[in-house]
Amino acid sequence: MKVNVHAIQAFLESQKMSCVSIPKSQELPFDQILLPLGVDEQGRDLVLGIKFIEEELSSTQELFSLEKGMSKFFNIQFNYLLPFTIKDEYVGEVARLILLLNHSFGLPGFELSEIDHAIYFRNVLLVGEEIEEMMVMMVIGNILANVDAFSSSIEAVATGKMSLTDVINAAQAETP
Repeated sequence: MKVNVHAIQAFLESQKMSCVSIPKSQELPFDQILLPLGVDEQGRDLVLGIKFIEEELSSTQELFSLEKGMSKFFNIQFNYLLPFTIKDEYVGEVARLILLLNHSFGLPGFELSEIDHAIYFRNVLLVGEEIEEMMVMMVIGNILANVDAFSSSIEAVATGKMSLTDVINAAQAETP
């Protein structure tokens, strides 16, 4: 499928995933899709943002051994904002937990914004003008699986309900 906000929105909607597209503007320099994913146990909205950033790589064609004429690429960023913030006194503990988790993922992974005390799960794809539909679904599935597996532990540390040591001990106790 073509890499553009309309094609991917149409594909997601064909998969029974309603979403909203936001076209690029003077304030927003890229097209974006917001994909609502329901609410969590506490009634908080869960949303995945998909940004489409066009990249011109013609000056690096030889470096990447690209075909002639393949100068247009898209940086597709999938960003899932976890629905809670970190209390000031737990930023360091959460940062260490995220480093520990990300070490096992490689890329993609969780990100911590110390500016607004937010946590994201981000996956980035650099693709040409086409992308396989299955790749889009795999990325979304990977994000949802990782967020589902780890967000409760991250939130417990972010709110002071558990320490990093408690989370590690609980994980070790669950490992056979």
